[in-house]
Amino acid sequence: METTSTSNPTIGKPKRKSYVPKLTSTLSQEISDHTGIILEGYQSDELAGKISDLIFFPLYVLKWIGYSILGMIGLDIALIYFEDAWTMIIIYLTLGMALALINGLLVGMLVLIWRIRSDVQAIMRLSLELTAQVMDDYRKKSTKGKVALAFQQVFRAVVFVVIVPLATQSIAKRLPVMGGIFSRIFVGIIGLTVKKSNQLVETAYLKEPQNLPETQSTASEMEAEELRSETSHKIERGFSKVIGVSTRIVALPIWLIFGLVLTLSILLLSMFNAILG
Repeated sequence: METTSTSNPTIGKPKRKSYVPKLTSTLSQEISDHTGIILEGYQSDELAGKISDLIFFPLYVLKWIGYSILGMIGLDIALIYFEDAWTMIIIYLTLGMALALINGLLVGMLVLIWRIRSDVQAIMRLSLELTAQVMDDYRKKSTKGKVALAFQQVFRAVVFVVIVPLATQSIAKRLPVMGGIFSRIFVGIIGLTVKKSNQLVETAYLKEPQNLPETQSTASEMEAEELRSETSHKIERGFSKVIGVSTRIVALPIWLIFGLVLTLSILLLSMFNAILG
């Protein structure tokens, strides 16, 4: 499995902003106390660049939110196009435009949450690679005083201590206006995915050649490669399902707000038509 090179994992670097600071601090301290490894030391410009290359959704924010807002405003105007009571039209346009703006923003966010799924899946793959590297670094250290580490435990720490701060930093740089909102959405989806992926990440760890049971480690290189490939496909499908569930959970409040604002828009239009009627 390809890993990300780092300079010195035991030397701390300046911390990036985290949207889950208490969790990040707790996980970092836990790994440091148990292993002596400072996870912040794995943050590097190379890793930051790789993460930035994996996050595509900021490229579509203005496009999809802009299209959604224009579509809602266009619909708002079309609904009153044939009316001739200009006073009421101005009142409706003022209120209707505000609701259309909110609805357009919400629709754009829902589209982008759907688009974020592939970015999260790529980040999960990178997190698995980095976790395997951390485990390998720990394995190479002196065995004196070593404690058993669960791969899931290290994976969760790597995601929130190393990956999430770099990812949110990249999003904030590319989205100066709405970076905070989408960073929180992104972190929310990642958090739910990590929580529901314990079995998947353990399977990923066990598929590595050095971690195979002795009965399998003697298999031919071709058989081992086939096993890794098959397991990799299962993990990809598993992550896809978990991320799908996570995005739906994160999107649910936005759907509820969208439904409420849409209902208000319909009520406003009904009241407008009743007055003119």
